[in-house]
Amino acid sequence: MQLVSNSRVTTGAFEVVFVVMMMSISIGGTWAVLRIWKNAQRYVSRVPVWWGGGPVSWRAYMRAGPALIGFLWLMTAVSGYTLLVVPLFGISNTAFLRVVFGLLGLGAAAILLSASIALINRPRSFVPPELKNDNGALAEFWDRRKQRAAQRKTHHGSRGH
Repeated sequence: MQLVSNSRVTTGAFEVVFVVMMMSISIGGTWAVLRIWKNAQRYVSRVPVWWGGGPVSWRAYMRAGPALIGFLWLMTAVSGYTLLVVPLFGISNTAFLRVVFGLLGLGAAAILLSASIALINRPRSFVPPELKNDNGALAEFWDRRKQRAAQRKTHHGSRGH
């Protein structure tokens, strides 16, 4: 079923459903991030059964949530623009490329921001208040590695080796 047809690009029911689905996921993610922002320890302290990583990666994911949702909203904007706005209004190729590359550039910045927050907990202004004093996943990883090495050294030393 074609809703609008230009000379080359068409917008059909699939495109509309896809953009509405992306918006719904973005709204749901924003709602979840707002709940986490208000009470982070409640959500961070329990690693879900379905989570494939351990507690360090779960805390990193929770810290990076706001930036990840920002990325999701940017991808929703790119989808909406490319699948709905361009076919409906016949935007020129130059304007199309400027907007898409601008949004994709912002998306890349959001991914880098998410990685920075997850790994080193910086910039702290994007981290939920209860998690601002966390070290970040890299520091937690190195601390655990040092602890394991000290335990091995102690364990081997107690055997008399």
